[in-house]
Amino acid sequence: TTGTGKGVVTLEPSAGINATLVNSGATIGFGLTQAELDLVTTGTLRIGNTAGIGNLTIGGTGAFTNGSNWSSLILRAGSSGVAQSQAITVTNLGVESSGNVVMNNAGNNTQTFAANVTGGSTLQYTDANTLIVGSVGFNGPDPIPGVTVSGITTTNANATLTTGDAITLGDNVSVGTGVLTLDVTQNGATQSGGSVISTT
Repeated sequence: TTGTGKGVVTLEPSAGINATLVNSGATIGFGLTQAELDLVTTGTLRIGNTAGIGNLTIGGTGAFTNGSNWSSLILRAGSSGVAQSQAITVTNLGVESSGNVVMNNAGNNTQTFAANVTGGSTLQYTDANTLIVGSVGFNGPDPIPGVTVSGITTTNANATLTTGDAITLGDNVSVGTGVLTLDVTQNGATQSGGSVISTT
């Protein structure tokens, strides 16, 4: 417990251990349920480990949602990446992974999204509604060094964002020699806040 809206809690398995998030039901590896995470009070909740070969999977029998006492979630995975069989619905969602991130569930719904994907791995994220590419992981109004995930970054790898409504790029996007694809059903894509898109 760190106080509503402040601080960070990190739940981290040993390097190479898989992590599983479920709304209910059985878990495998480093498994956490919705009920367990509802007991956490913090500003930002981080789950997983970017070291080793571990993955992070969102499963269970229904959508994984915002905790009662936190509103920012950062998912972390090693070289086996992030995948999902169920939707995720949180206010602010960040992803850190050294493996491919494949989050193409049409029921995903978040307001602010950020991702840092390393190792030449790709990013795919689908959202049902509007989406802001921004920063996730703050202590009140202040970013947290080593915690905050900002914009979209890949290491010379493709990044694809698919949304049911408008995308606003409110922070920098850098994919190196990769291809950035913004697949927007309606109302287009805009930039704000001096954000920069960088490709080479």
